[in-house]
Amino acid sequence: MGLKGHEVRKTTLKEFGLMLNGYIARQHREWDRTRHIMSYIATFAGLGAKEFVTPQSVYPLPTDGEETKKMKITTSAQAEKLLKEFE
Repeated sequence: MGLKGHEVRKTTLKEFGLMLNGYIARQHREWDRTRHIMSYIATFAGLGAKEFVTPQSVYPLPTDGEETKKMKITTSAQAEKLLKEFE
């Protein structure tokens, strides 16, 4: 993640977890972009593909098939619980 020693010592475990999740998400986005480019090259660059090569067939990612989790907040108690998670 590129953190220096003093930066690691100053972060809490929760902050480190959030940074790690962000780092992993960025890596997945970069690999997703790479596999899309690879599938376009395989399909359209005259490499003999008779049908469209999907990015998932080029390089499967752990996030394939996951949907974004959305939480509906309908009460003030749910809103307070969500705010406490970010403290």
